[in-house]
Amino acid sequence: MLASDASLVSKTVVDSLSRLEMQFRVSPIRLRVTGEATGVRRADGRPMDLHTGEVVELERWVGEELAGAGLAEPLEEPITPTVLNRLRWLEGMAQGEALRPLPDAFYPRARRLLRAEGETGLLRQAILDVVSGRIRKIIRLASVASIPREAGAAMQPEDAVLYDAVRTCISAWRDAVLGVG
Repeated sequence: MLASDASLVSKTVVDSLSRLEMQFRVSPIRLRVTGEATGVRRADGRPMDLHTGEVVELERWVGEELAGAGLAEPLEEPITPTVLNRLRWLEGMAQGEALRPLPDAFYPRARRLLRAEGETGLLRQAILDVVSGRIRKIIRLASVASIPREAGAAMQPEDAVLYDAVRTCISAWRDAVLGVG
């Protein structure tokens, strides 16, 4: 593979993942308000007042700003060390080659956890173990003729990007080696 070909594949994958990150940032999130504030701007620019105890649904990036300012807390189930250790165990099982479902929006939420917790420690290793186990399984799935329905259902959008890129490369390689196409 030429360096330019590899660069094109890499750019395609990165662009797809960047689009998924943007979709995540504008996706709705439910928050419980933990502090009083007036004139808070929504994503559409309209002001709103926040009152302690109320539940609001806003675009995620607005919710992240409010949470960072101590004015709200997300109501979604957090990705805790216990959850990560369970996922690590499931993804690392020797006999278990099937993809296991991950919590919704696992990858962008894991990225945020890594930023918050730093680059070292057990949390980082647990996330890397989950990602490594999924990479291995996705590569294996991409090399077979058809993907089992349950594997497709267990894929996060980020998994599907990797699957499509690897499957396309494997199919092109296989066709070229066999003189097909």
